[in-house]
Amino acid sequence: MRWDHILLTLCLLLAAALVWAWRRGAVHAVEVEVLLPDSLEASVELVAELSRPTDGTPPVADKRAGSAWEVPPGHWRVVFPGLARGDVGLSTVPFLALPDDDRLTIDLRFAPPDGFAPVPPGRYLRWPDGEGSQTDTLIVAARREVSRREFATFLQAVEKNGRDRWASDEERASFPDGLVGYGTVEDQQLDRQRPGEELPASRVSWYAAKAYCRWLTETAGHGAWSYRLPTAIEWDKMARGTDARRHPWGDTIAPVPLLNLGLGPVAVDSHLELASPYGLLHMETNVSEWVEDAFDASGVRRVVKGGSWSQYGDALRTEARVGSPATRRSPVVGFRVVAEPSR
Repeated sequence: MRWDHILLTLCLLLAAALVWAWRRGAVHAVEVEVLLPDSLEASVELVAELSRPTDGTPPVADKRAGSAWEVPPGHWRVVFPGLARGDVGLSTVPFLALPDDDRLTIDLRFAPPDGFAPVPPGRYLRWPDGEGSQTDTLIVAARREVSRREFATFLQAVEKNGRDRWASDEERASFPDGLVGYGTVEDQQLDRQRPGEELPASRVSWYAAKAYCRWLTETAGHGAWSYRLPTAIEWDKMARGTDARRHPWGDTIAPVPLLNLGLGPVAVDSHLELASPYGLLHMETNVSEWVEDAFDASGVRRVVKGGSWSQYGDALRTEARVGSPATRRSPVVGFRVVAEPSR
């Protein structure tokens, strides 16, 4: 072989190596710090990539000192290997690292109330367009919907103390001549539950859901947590995580036996396999859920999110959003609560 051919081959190989090294070095790394209680250890795992690396190798989190990692842009989650899925609502915490992020801090140095999972503030991608949105407040979200028995306990407190005690400002402004009422214990049909079964509350107006949150703050907040309905944006992130998935469990429709279609609601703690990335149950398929937002400028109608047991196909989507009169008490609409630290 002639020397000029050998030299040309070496130059081409060197150029290819330099391009490969440049591309590898061009991947932006985001520094992620996870603040944890002393008793917990965590790792960071990839959920989905934003773009495929040029050499086809899936990205990994590069462990740094303490509880810090460097990650390329993508959808990630904090995992707690010592906890089974569902334990204290803190087995996985998704987060999104974007190319314009330099540093992310995920603060988990608190003990959420039993049955609640942390949903840190930050950005996420919406389905189907992949457009970005953002939550700005640290919340913890109930892993399950409010049950009939829990709501009946609230109704018993209303009967004893009067329904104006926990009425929201919106309710007082809308009904200055008298509040609309929240239904009765009998409406929750506790006698239709099997022993030990906890079906979701339904036939609950938006005003009743708001009052329940005020009652729960007073009776269970202990001055540390304030309970409320989630906003529509918070609910969306709670249901799908950060990666623009179509349903809480993924992009494909769940097997029909798990959807209890047309058969009525199921226990609020059932079907763990359909949980959202934050470990929340029945964000679809059980009852649709009230959120805080007004559907129109008047506020007469409020937003209801998620598909219920009475829906299928396109209607059973996380992004489903309808408006319903705030006074309506539907057999397919219930709610779940979120909490934020009391100020």
